Amino acid sequence: MPSALRIETAFSSPASFNSALSGSVVLADQLADLIAAYHQERAAMNAYPGEIPEGYPTPAFDRLDGEDDLPTPQSRESALAALRAALRENDEYLGAPMISNLLRAAATYFESVA
Repeated sequence: MPSALRIETAFSSPASFNSALSGSVVLADQLADLIAAYHQERAAMNAYPGEIPEGYPTPAFDRLDGEDDLPTPQSRESALAALRAALRENDEYLGAPMISNLLRAAATYFESVA
């Protein structure tokens, strides 16, 4: 029997299923995981002895720097991590001052709001 059918028969209605799950489901925060993986890649590259070889694998960077939309943050902390990572990249790689200013302003707001 498919799992969706088992769920359907275990609860009298979709509302009772949702009610049973409320407060117990933690959504994965793919963006937070991606940013954490990116920081690990940076640390590994910074610790690499000598010149980093051509083709060194950086899947997290490639995903963050790609053209596809990124996952939506699932928390305030994840949104702040995204802003901080963008700000750091922009500052370290000489991005446009306007981008740094906008990122810093947004990060400052989120950091000050409880």
